[in-house]
Amino acid sequence: MFLLLLATAAATAEVEIDFVEKGVDGLQENLLSRLRLAAEPCDAPLSRVRRLFRGAEDDFRPALRAFGYYRGEVDEQLSFGDDCWSASFSFDLGRRVSIRRREIDIRGEAAQDETLGAVLASLPLPEGAPLHHGEYETIKARLGQYAAARGYLDFAFTKQELRVYPDQEVADIHLEADSGPRYRFGELHISETPLDQEFIRRLAHLQTGGPYDASAIAELNRNLSDAGYFHSVEVRPRRDDAHDLLVPIDILLEPARQHAWRVGAGYSTDTGPRGSLR
Repeated sequence: MFLLLLATAAATAEVEIDFVEKGVDGLQENLLSRLRLAAEPCDAPLSRVRRLFRGAEDDFRPALRAFGYYRGEVDEQLSFGDDCWSASFSFDLGRRVSIRRREIDIRGEAAQDETLGAVLASLPLPEGAPLHHGEYETIKARLGQYAAARGYLDFAFTKQELRVYPDQEVADIHLEADSGPRYRFGELHISETPLDQEFIRRLAHLQTGGPYDASAIAELNRNLSDAGYFHSVEVRPRRDDAHDLLVPIDILLEPARQHAWRVGAGYSTDTGPRGSLR
């Protein structure tokens, strides 16, 4: 059972939510966040409390469906005491909708990308899994993130379909997307630095014209940072300025200080106090 004490300046009301059978993690909180009645204090007009109580089932419906419960039933009770009101809701959730089919069709150059298979295999909501609308959105978000990281900057969904059949307690997912071509690294623009720019390009290990890959951007940043020549490093791909499938790369460098002093002090039983200066 989930008990909410509504602390207000006027008084405290109680809303109880429980389940005939245990619900999934996060469901109670989601139900409560949807319940408009939960915002009402003890001194709220009784007519408004009754009206919001009558609308509680409509409030709950989106929260239940978000977790795949399309045929749940709720037993509702509202009572009034001398100083306050209280409400309780007991849910018989019924069977949860599960995924019957999941079809994800990626067209364009990404279809031949050797890394795509592992991404598809790692996505949530495989066939047979319980439906969760948040995880359906996660699938779309992760595909978009993958495309951006691999340089498919024109990636776009051409079909986004989640069909739920409550009477059969199943759902079908059908997503189609066109990745477009894979972009490539364009010209490197290196900020002013006392170091030779060709030397910096050798440190970068990033070739103009090579396939765009966010991991290569991260490696470039790491290589320059670890070189010890720079106080700060920022590698910034200008994807909005891409032309002819080439993404220009800005490398912003702040040189490290040329000199640094280090002072050390210690004591030895053989030689007494001693120090160092470097």
